Amino acid sequence: MKLNFIHRVFFFAALFGTAVLLFSAEEDIPNLSVIENQLQSRLDSTLQSALRQGDEIKIVFDHVSNEKKAFLKTFFTDYFAEKKVKVRIDSAAVKVIIEQFDVKIVYKETSAKVWGVSSELNRQIVVNLRGVVEDRKSDVIRALHVDKTYMDKISTENVKDIEKSPYSFTTGRLLKKSSWTNLVEPVVVSVSAAVIILLFFVLRT
Repeated sequence: MKLNFIHRVFFFAALFGTAVLLFSAEEDIPNLSVIENQLQSRLDSTLQSALRQGDEIKIVFDHVSNEKKAFLKTFFTDYFAEKKVKVRIDSAAVKVIIEQFDVKIVYKETSAKVWGVSSELNRQIVVNLRGVVEDRKSDVIRALHVDKTYMDKISTENVKDIEKSPYSFTTGRLLKKSSWTNLVEPVVVSVSAAVIILLFFVLRT
């Protein structure tokens, strides 16, 4: 009877371990892709009423760094091409003026640890964009406001891969837990496990 019970314990432990490995094997979304998705999801609703298929636009950047300007030029060119909107470098019927663009990426350690190192990180990506859409007469016809926050969990070993891009702003900052938290958490887990085991034997007797 005890042997069958031990076999079942090992079987479920192996099954759980396999499930964990399969789950952890999933690829995490690159930071650059997350940024592009957050921009696109917001712009789809913001620009829908301001632009029409066949419109010609000019993109203007104000107080945006060269690196971010390079990214936004590529992003908006591809975005408007998909919407059948032609981008011009000279005069156009509509001007999209980008006044501000900021990205903040933060990783936070979780309690899931292997040999004292967090196997997972909580990822947070905040995307902010400010601008306006003007007609040929320079009248503002639409304000551009993008304030998007994306959060998920990623594998610690995938950080370098998800940060790969031509742009430095796709690199995040790691916020480590304090040494006090790292000391207390294992103690709490150990005490909780001991209490559960003790209650199990007490209830059986």
